[in-house]
Amino acid sequence: MFEPNVSRVLGMLKEDDMVLDIGGWASPFNRANYVLDAGPYESRGYYAKVGLPASQGGDREFFTRDTWIQRDICDRAPYPFRDKQFDFVICSHTLEDLRDPLWVCSEIIR
Repeated sequence: MFEPNVSRVLGMLKEDDMVLDIGGWASPFNRANYVLDAGPYESRGYYAKVGLPASQGGDREFFTRDTWIQRDICDRAPYPFRDKQFDFVICSHTLEDLRDPLWVCSEIIR
């Protein structure tokens, strides 16, 4: 995510907001309570291996191994969350790589 936008998003979030990062594997948004990605939790922060930011959105990871959901985000099965569970959804550096962006956007809206 463009760095000025990181600060802007963090400034908009309330302390108790629930945040989902879709496709955050390579550089997860640390303020996210949940991450949904095909990559495993153990390999998060891939971008650090190529000299880019390992993560964004603060120094503390709000997500955990238990809230890192590994799955194909385009498999056309509803995501394992309740409707309106999240106050904010991050999907940076992901939509351009999806084979079904309309499906993913419909789940983001849900």
